[in-house]
Amino acid sequence: MEKVKKILRKTPYILLGLIFILGIYLRTKVYLTNQSFWHDECALAWNILNKNYIELFQPMRFLQVAPPMFLIYTKIIIGYFGNAELVFRIVPFVSSLLAMVMFYFLSKTLLYSKKSVLCASLLFAISFPLYYYAGEFKPYSTDVLFCIFTIYIYQYLNKENLFLYSLLLSTFIWFSFPTMFLIGAIALLVGFSRNYTGKEKLKFFVPLSVSWGLFYYYYFQKVFHMQKTGMMNYWNSEFINLDNWLKIFQNANSFIFSPEYILAILMVVGLIIYFYQRSRFALFSVVTLLLVIVASAFHVYPFYGRMILFLIPFAILLASKATDIRHFTSYILLAVFLYGAYPQLENTYKNIAKNNFYKNNSTPREMALYLKTNIKNNDVVYVNQDSNSDYLYYKQIYGINNQEIINNPSMLKKGEHVWFFLPNNAKETFEKHVKGKYNIYYHNVKANSGLLYGIKVR
Repeated sequence: MEKVKKILRKTPYILLGLIFILGIYLRTKVYLTNQSFWHDECALAWNILNKNYIELFQPMRFLQVAPPMFLIYTKIIIGYFGNAELVFRIVPFVSSLLAMVMFYFLSKTLLYSKKSVLCASLLFAISFPLYYYAGEFKPYSTDVLFCIFTIYIYQYLNKENLFLYSLLLSTFIWFSFPTMFLIGAIALLVGFSRNYTGKEKLKFFVPLSVSWGLFYYYYFQKVFHMQKTGMMNYWNSEFINLDNWLKIFQNANSFIFSPEYILAILMVVGLIIYFYQRSRFALFSVVTLLLVIVASAFHVYPFYGRMILFLIPFAILLASKATDIRHFTSYILLAVFLYGAYPQLENTYKNIAKNNFYKNNSTPREMALYLKTNIKNNDVVYVNQDSNSDYLYYKQIYGINNQEIINNPSMLKKGEHVWFFLPNNAKETFEKHVKGKYNIYYHNVKANSGLLYGIKVR
């Protein structure tokens, strides 16, 4: 009987260990799959390769915007380890692993029961976008990590450490743009709080004001203002308005739960419990979400997929709180929680069974390698808006030798040998501009969604 009790006492730790093993496996598997860069990754990588450290604080080519320190750390790393895709992706990969560990400690701070901590940790470990972006060279995993740091810091913010933590928080905007919403929420809560004197509030706001002022003057004005029109056009359909306000639940839900209403119910229940327990996390969550919604409503920040990845820790912590009460109804809510989380578990199982972790089938690397072997000195390469960065990046990496690149079919000349390099939106472009109009004289077709066709202009 005593042995059974010992095993039962150890069970939560065994389960937690298995959850960590699963989370590490998923992130490592995605990372080591080493999928070809897709368009945005190529664009960001090209800028890092071709700009010096100072220029990384200036507008980048191909409509790219990323936190300056994310770019600088990556440039330092590739300077030591080379420019392979796996090297570029080290920062997102390590960030994703650290985020999983930090989220566990954060959940222990906010959730009291072991079952709730296990639920939160499990959902964080198997949430598809959280492990998927561990293997993509974009700053979304870093955003999640720094937002977890910010939540953690706020939980322990007090009069004694107000200035020190303000110094720390003031640096975060340089590493992760979305932290501005969380730090903005903290600033509002501190500013309107009666727990701090005017002098104490001043100590908190001075470091933030200096850092954010420098960020606005030296980075925001130069980078965001110059890219604003292009960025707003690109994300135009992903802002919240009166016609699509349900996007608030749909986008967040697609990351974690199905059907849609389960996440909303559990988050509301969890929020009520946090308020009942007088947890500062409750109001902090509400203010943060309101700031993101307002920013989206004013077309400042899109409320879409990877752009709101940093909100997943909030959603998981709120939903998991619903199971964190000492009452028989907590087990009913636990059953609801597991029912809603089941699609993520099923999706994870399928990904492992089929070894299918990538949702992006773009393969410009494979196309560039074929092109390197087969292109002739006088051949022309055609790229469109969706493939220009792909080709320029891999052309530089593999030393592809061709003299001319065109992006308009009207520039085709009689007798030319032209390669259509189309990793993205390939079928539509090819059928519109090539099919039935030119003699296809050699080709390497279909690396998933990509097309690489060679033609001779008649």
